[in-house]
Amino acid sequence: MESLPANLVYRPDLGIAFNTGTGVEHKLDDMGQLMVDALAKGETIEGLAGRIAAEYEVEVGAVRGDIRGLLETLSADAPSSDEEGIVELFKGAEISDESVAFPVSLELELTRRCNWGCTFCYNTWRDQKKRAGESPDIPLSSVQRMQKEAHENGLFRMRYSGGEPLMHPQIDEIIESGARNGLYQVVFTNGSFLTEDRAKHFADNNVREVLLSMHGTPETHNRLVGRKDGYSKVCRGIEVALKNGIAVVTEMTLTAKNLPEATGVIDQLKGLGVSQFRVMRYVPTGRDDVRHKVKCDDFKTALRVLKSPGMKVGAPCSQKHCFSEEPNPVLTAEGVSPETKFLYPHCSAGTRWMAVSYLGEAKMCPHSTRTFGKVEEGIKGIWEERIRPFAIDGIRKNIGERCQKCILKHACKGGCHLNVQ
Repeated sequence: MESLPANLVYRPDLGIAFNTGTGVEHKLDDMGQLMVDALAKGETIEGLAGRIAAEYEVEVGAVRGDIRGLLETLSADAPSSDEEGIVELFKGAEISDESVAFPVSLELELTRRCNWGCTFCYNTWRDQKKRAGESPDIPLSSVQRMQKEAHENGLFRMRYSGGEPLMHPQIDEIIESGARNGLYQVVFTNGSFLTEDRAKHFADNNVREVLLSMHGTPETHNRLVGRKDGYSKVCRGIEVALKNGIAVVTEMTLTAKNLPEATGVIDQLKGLGVSQFRVMRYVPTGRDDVRHKVKCDDFKTALRVLKSPGMKVGAPCSQKHCFSEEPNPVLTAEGVSPETKFLYPHCSAGTRWMAVSYLGEAKMCPHSTRTFGKVEEGIKGIWEERIRPFAIDGIRKNIGERCQKCILKHACKGGCHLNVQ
């Protein structure tokens, strides 16, 4: 190993090396950054070792061994014992929003086609009629252009959603193109079309993770998604993904209808061999809010009983760490609720990651209706000039005067900021 391994993506703007095989992000110290940065720029291990040894007056052999040891750790095929495995975005509070030169993660809505009819679906276009001449699928050429730009700018994760992404007529070509660009790929699917052959194709083309949803008991799940076979399809999708060595993350949208069933879902998933579970409080869309809305207090109560040995449980999507409908700052460590251990840090839509609609429109988040231009203009320019500045301004407004006093403000940032501006 005389150069930076092919399965490593290094982001000098973040000081992070990402392993595209395991999905693990490694935060590097100053010396680690110096070493990886030099190798990324083409310096040899021997030359780098000699330069460092001369500067610090140490044995060149020892430095050479340190460099090779670092690379072996970063490029290992499996997480080390002190890693948690797949990590969802980086959590370093010392990394400022302004420093992120390109998205860390990119979600592509490949299609608006879907064979489910979830009444709680977050897609903002579900109630909109298609315009004349509008295709339901993002063009393959557009996806390939984004994949190439993502590779050139050090994207960590490319996530495909929809609609149901496996209904895109060129899904196989999209996955193969992503693999050719060395991307760590994630597919968010309902499982209906995740066959044994397709799971093998995924595994062969660096789809390292699939996200599947289970929303309650078989009866509840099928009712919420509008399919009599919905639950069985999810179970089958989990089975074939795990069989082919693809990590499975399951998600449950908590609504007023399925709130009491969360612990039962965890037990069902553990029986299927799943070890990662996420719960998302229903995101208001204006359509069925009264029917599905979950109050913050009820969400907190649900989290209280979700801890389960052998299951990593987390709650993404910018939940307020004070569990309050209104700003209610946590001022002391004693005031922090035990349930916050399940909450992800602020999702940082627009400052860590962004989304692209099936129409090729750049967005901060799939939940948002605001767009920032067509990605044909180039992701990097839209990110630096429009999305990131807009998101940073929204977050600053989101952390109001009362939240400024909260000891959790850097983790929470006032919760979701999409509708602040």
